[in-house]
Amino acid sequence: MASIDLLYTESQAFGGTLLLYVAGFAFLSLHAFWSRQRRSVVSPPRPVSRRRYWESLLLVAIITGSIGAVTIVFTTPPSTLLPRSLVGRLGTVVIGEAGVVALAILSVPDSPPPVLAILTTPRSTVFQHVVAILVLTNTLFLGVSLTVPQTYTWMLAVILILLFVGVTLNYLSVGYNLWNKFTTSTSVGERPEMPLTVVISAFNEATVLPETLKHNVNALPQAEFLLVPAASSTDGTRKIMKEIKADFSRDIRIAEGTTGSKAGDLNEAWNHINTSYVLLLDADETVVPDSVGAAYQRLNQQSNVGIVQGRKLAAYPDTSALSGFVTVERQHSTWIDHPFMSSILNSGHFAGSAAVMRREVVPDVGGFDPNALTEDIELSVRLYLETDWDLVYEPGMLVRELNPTSWLSLLRQRERWARGWAQVAVSYLGDILRPNRGLGWRRPAGLGWELFTAVSSPVYTLFPALIVYWLFAPVTPSLVISSLMFTLYLIVERPVSFVVASFFDPKIPAPQNIKTVGAALFHSYAWMIFGWIIQLHAIYLQLAGATESWDVTKKQSIDPESGGSRSRQFFKIPDTE
Repeated sequence: MASIDLLYTESQAFGGTLLLYVAGFAFLSLHAFWSRQRRSVVSPPRPVSRRRYWESLLLVAIITGSIGAVTIVFTTPPSTLLPRSLVGRLGTVVIGEAGVVALAILSVPDSPPPVLAILTTPRSTVFQHVVAILVLTNTLFLGVSLTVPQTYTWMLAVILILLFVGVTLNYLSVGYNLWNKFTTSTSVGERPEMPLTVVISAFNEATVLPETLKHNVNALPQAEFLLVPAASSTDGTRKIMKEIKADFSRDIRIAEGTTGSKAGDLNEAWNHINTSYVLLLDADETVVPDSVGAAYQRLNQQSNVGIVQGRKLAAYPDTSALSGFVTVERQHSTWIDHPFMSSILNSGHFAGSAAVMRREVVPDVGGFDPNALTEDIELSVRLYLETDWDLVYEPGMLVRELNPTSWLSLLRQRERWARGWAQVAVSYLGDILRPNRGLGWRRPAGLGWELFTAVSSPVYTLFPALIVYWLFAPVTPSLVISSLMFTLYLIVERPVSFVVASFFDPKIPAPQNIKTVGAALFHSYAWMIFGWIIQLHAIYLQLAGATESWDVTKKQSIDPESGGSRSRQFFKIPDTE
């Protein structure tokens, strides 16, 4: 603490006030700009739109002005209030120009300069949103810290505690799943004879439906099928479903969705379900037949369980760099994270599909929310808060899914997921953590942590500002040793968990060689950066009041004539261990 007190002078207090003013002016400018976009007669800024031109220029002004302010504060001598160095004077000019530009943009002129087009692409948009939040949060924190120096210590302590808790939970989840792998049978049971309706919703899924739908109809010969094509589909989805219905003599019905959202279509389709149990699948998913028995056993053994969430696996894990990138993250999520959160912290969640549920669960919880970007997560939380039903994760129930077709499709998918989680966190985190809800301590802890991590990225963006503490703190041998040990504890967790997911996943085995290790190490850190970027971008969109729309993720199409690669075999051969 004494080291921080040494930083405090009158000039630095003035510098803190300047940074607070700059950050406040930036947030006010953004608020005024966003307010204009929220009017019903004005479209929100979207990539390659005229409004996006002006938003991009405003963000550039805010970013450069904030950096200029920080430059002034840290280049001004302690005994003076005005910068004397060339760099400091340039910072003053930058702040002034940025302020003028920001005020001018609030009028939103009709004709943006064509040169701004380079700033309006999807990648540029994401980059600007991320950098804007990074710069503004650090500017705001530096301003507070220079005004109230003790803030450094407290914020550093909070961040280190959060990091320790998160990393420790991840280590525990790795250990838990390794223990289960070597001590628990992986048998998934027999194909069940259960009153089951398979509900498959689809919107513009013509490229994947012919193969996946036929596979599922053949895989579950005793089940009824209810197909829910969106009426707004334009690629032949409805026609394909009708053709497949005509090809089979089975009980296959079609309930066309007309509500404009997956949640609304499912709510309407629920009235057509006559069986006690429902299996929800997305159009790109194929069920491993015998594995459904694992879910049926859980429902029979535990009368309070309303939803059994199955495990989603990549149908084609290694067909491209993108497939490998997505697959290893899904392995980590579905084989390491989900089982631990469900079994140990009693806070599993419904993942939108690949789940068997009792028919009465959805009406009991009030149906799916059409206004939620992630209606599955929102329904999970309401299930816990408003009903007596429980939700469990069953890794023995297996469903194959297709990976996104492109990096842009992956970006849009994860953006929607991140915004949906943030939406749920804002709406329900307080209710979950409120005492006397009858949830015990594990479930609020687990759900609360998951929802917090969905919006936690701005907290960790403060590291650039916090590093100032270490620059001025006295260096001692014990501090160096403890810092190195803690750093090692933190940085090896994610690579360890990704390597374990790649090596020991019983359903997607990978060669145990140096190439697999190298790929897992690269993917672990790449996903940390990618996830952080997506979350910051999503938080910006939520704060800006951007349109909340549900976009269909384009998935890789299935080529029946493709060669017999390892991933091809996964799709065609049922897993009946």
